Amino acid sequence: ALEQRAREQPLALVVEDIHWADRATRDMLSYLIRGLGTPQFQARVVVLLTYRSDELTRTSPVRSWLSELLRLPRVSRLDLGPLDQVAVIAQLASLGTFDRRQAREIYRRSEGNPFYVEELAAIWSEGDLHVPEAVRNLADVRVGQLEPGVRDTVRLLAAVGRPATFELLELLSGDRTDKLLGALHSAVDSAILTVDRETSAYRFRHALLAEAVLDQFLPGERAGVHGIIAEVLAQQPALSTGPGELGYHQGAAGDLRAALVAYVAAAEEAERVYAFGQAGEYLQRVLELWALVPDAADVTGRSRGDVLVGAAQNLGGAGDFDRAVAYATAALAEPEIAGDPERGAQLWQRIARYHLQEGNGPPAFAAYEAAAKLLDSAPAARGRSRLAADHALALALWDRNGEAVTQAE
Repeated sequence: ALEQRAREQPLALVVEDIHWADRATRDMLSYLIRGLGTPQFQARVVVLLTYRSDELTRTSPVRSWLSELLRLPRVSRLDLGPLDQVAVIAQLASLGTFDRRQAREIYRRSEGNPFYVEELAAIWSEGDLHVPEAVRNLADVRVGQLEPGVRDTVRLLAAVGRPATFELLELLSGDRTDKLLGALHSAVDSAILTVDRETSAYRFRHALLAEAVLDQFLPGERAGVHGIIAEVLAQQPALSTGPGELGYHQGAAGDLRAALVAYVAAAEEAERVYAFGQAGEYLQRVLELWALVPDAADVTGRSRGDVLVGAAQNLGGAGDFDRAVAYATAALAEPEIAGDPERGAQLWQRIARYHLQEGNGPPAFAAYEAAAKLLDSAPAARGRSRLAADHALALALWDRNGEAVTQAE
């Protein structure tokens, strides 16, 4: 039938998900592909087989079958890597409306997998950020089939939350070297974990799979595991990615005071290397913990208003102007800022600049006017000339030249 149809027009035979192919299907495809390459069967047919590489365990018969096919003439393999961030944003545009932060988060969690992008976009639209059901079901089946010791190792790596070296896993597990190596071999052979050859670190084949495994922890179980991780990282800082990671595990273990200190240190470290977006995220964690730590101001050596202003400055430096405006506006209500017209005016002026950088003229001009009103309420306050010049320049940029001249005068 294929030969007959191929004489009329070129044909494409597409067989998807061959990682699930049974022996009979593999034999049929082998016969067909070999036949297409013989001189007596000059059919214009292309056979396209698709499979997910992460579904092929090291012992899978499909893996060896594919290797045999690749030895045949005219058979080639095309590896499809993950989508980059630009491609994910383009895919999301066809699925709904997502702002820059949402798109960045979906890209991070999906790791560029188009199917996971679609799944995450669907649950995000519903206001839920849980792991997609397809991934949770996969984790339940895969991890449930592991031996208890192997399962414990996989769960430990999920709690770490990032790729981990053998040295770190050995310290965390407390297992003998041979036992841990055996567990890791089994997890890699089961296509749950993989090894990053550049860093020699063990990681999940996909970040969402790690999230799904983490969701399997019972209430109260995770805190103990995170406590162990935090203790080891505090004792062995060379094995940690920095104070932000330490703060995450301390917070998850319930040591909120220590987590608060760690996140402040992480923000300061990020600021030193001009990682403004990361610094802003760490300060957001600080604000989330603030109400839960009674002596937060004493512990951190700063006020809540200082933290809000710092978060606004860093997020503004990263181009996240919407959240910068939100944090700066919240800071205006803090007592030490509300009672200081000069500092309040400076903050209103910064809010105006954030609006301008977003292309929002009207709220920017309103912010400038609020700043001027505060300075007028305090005759001794400084900054009027700089505020007027800044306001005049903004008006000129919006072609409101008459008002700009008046403001400049």
